[in-house]
Amino acid sequence: MTMLPTWQEGMTFAGSVVGSILDVAPAPPSVGRLRHVYGDGPFAKLRMPPLPDEPGLYVWASDGMVLYVGQTTGALRSRLGSNGYATISAYNTFARQPGRTNGGQ
Repeated sequence: MTMLPTWQEGMTFAGSVVGSILDVAPAPPSVGRLRHVYGDGPFAKLRMPPLPDEPGLYVWASDGMVLYVGQTTGALRSRLGSNGYATISAYNTFARQPGRTNGGQ
């Protein structure tokens, strides 16, 4: 794993993510829908720091170690905020149906 870099000019440290509710079970699936392999959780509802409306990179880290780096061309607030990764919707727990491109991630 890679250590977190020191913050450089032009980078914004928005703050730390807080798990406000842990071990959340998803709502039951609709009739005829199956969950994907990770769809049963448990999940956490996250409380995000104030996020910018600009696109950019984001880093998930724990104890100073980088676990994941992501990028968005849309607003960071949309990707990571209350309608993004901060909340797991029931749809995101569903497996893809045969012959379709639907399903969560």
